[in-house]
Amino acid sequence: LGWQGESHALELVTGWWDSREQSGLDFADGRGLGNGPVRGFANGGYTLLTDGQERQFSQEVRLTGRVLDGALTYVVGGQILEGNSKLDTADLLTTENGTASGALSRQADRVARTETSAIAGFVDATLALGRLTLGAGLRYTDEQRSFTLSEVACSPAGCLGTAPSKISTGIWTPRASASFALSPDVALFANLSRGYRPGGWNARAVTPGTLQAFGAETAWTYEAGVAARAFEGRLDAKLTGFLLDVSAFQASGAGIAGGVPQFGAGTVGDYRNQGVEAELSVRPADGFSLYGNLTWQDARYR
Repeated sequence: LGWQGESHALELVTGWWDSREQSGLDFADGRGLGNGPVRGFANGGYTLLTDGQERQFSQEVRLTGRVLDGALTYVVGGQILEGNSKLDTADLLTTENGTASGALSRQADRVARTETSAIAGFVDATLALGRLTLGAGLRYTDEQRSFTLSEVACSPAGCLGTAPSKISTGIWTPRASASFALSPDVALFANLSRGYRPGGWNARAVTPGTLQAFGAETAWTYEAGVAARAFEGRLDAKLTGFLLDVSAFQASGAGIAGGVPQFGAGTVGDYRNQGVEAELSVRPADGFSLYGNLTWQDARYR
């Protein structure tokens, strides 16, 4: 929904998302977690059953405009977001006992619920000064997340207990950009931005030690390069150097500890990736294009 004026526009953007999952995944290829042949157990070797639903609603208000004879364009607005999820999961383990069916045991059965509420405000502007173009933006997000866990059955290692039930995040995410046209067909550019991913909980925990809360992940992205075109726009090329610097990097994985499967999700340290990317686009004929990309990168976990 929107209103369009001569140099200003007002937009109302409403979003609704409803996602459902019903699945059964076998992590042991038809055998138990110990040694033994592939039996093709009827209930799987180690099966994770999931019945989940996630809903999210957002409302954004955005005012855009052009001033100073179109040299300055801006966007200012705000957003609210409400979301909830329900994850009903059960872990079934089949151990080898010399029969085709094996010995089935329930490792854990629990229902995890998450509630999310967020409010944000943002402003962004771009200023054209001849061959030089400057851009800057800033967003502040205040997010509240809550978590509850109810158990139908405890794992052999004991009941999960409770993790911290609330996470609060208040974060500024700025951006800045600049470009300079050396000629009508060649330009230099540079960009800087900060992003984040909210924290959460390891909702698939099987043992008390793995039921953990983790905080937000933040990332700074830096890039600079040159872009050029030739033959009346039929050839485009770009060379970009970049650096991605992530703090409190979030990751998930699975393994076996003490004969008990462990599903982990949380922060695993910091992460840095740097490199160079070359992009080439050729349009030899109208309606026909060819693209090519080549990237060298050096990624390290810290």
